[in-house]
Amino acid sequence: MDLRKRKTRAAIRAAFLELIAEKNVARITVTELSERAAINKSTFYLHYRDLLDLLEELEEELILQIVGAMGSVDCMFQDADRFFRRFAKNLLDRQALLLLLYHNGRTPSLQSKLVSAFRQQILEENPHVPFNEEMIIVLTFFLRGMMDVTLYEEFQDPQAVIEALTHTICTITDHYRSLLVAQHLLPKSKAPLKNSGVPF
Repeated sequence: MDLRKRKTRAAIRAAFLELIAEKNVARITVTELSERAAINKSTFYLHYRDLLDLLEELEEELILQIVGAMGSVDCMFQDADRFFRRFAKNLLDRQALLLLLYHNGRTPSLQSKLVSAFRQQILEENPHVPFNEEMIIVLTFFLRGMMDVTLYEEFQDPQAVIEALTHTICTITDHYRSLLVAQHLLPKSKAPLKNSGVPF
């Protein structure tokens, strides 16, 4: 993509983010967005099919950034404490954009895409681990719970809540990892989870 096209797309995206901070995306029009971005309406359609196309592009890029910043997801089984603390930090680092999307009713879409992205990476790194319905439920519970807690704006001390949630997640993950180890689907951890030994 040449420089002029990149600048145009950047202007469109910046204008869109300004507008969704002011009003619900359902009330934004392409005409309004084009005026804010200082482009012709026809120029917008050279880059995006519609506003939903733009919104989904922003979501997908955000998910890729979050998953990419996590590195290997193997440590979800071997060191859940480190994994979910890193996950919470990545969410907080992108809190402004996440909240904009959350407030525009994109929570289910974001969470589904995030679970799918992590599921794909887990499958690639651990092809021998059966990704059955139970594991999908566990992963969905962990990731959605951490997203909701991290971005809930009414907590007085969100860090304390994250600490408590991480402790609970580690307890459940340790139990689940033990089951996988017993079935010889995961190697024994060289470094036990911080919450190892806490009864499930």
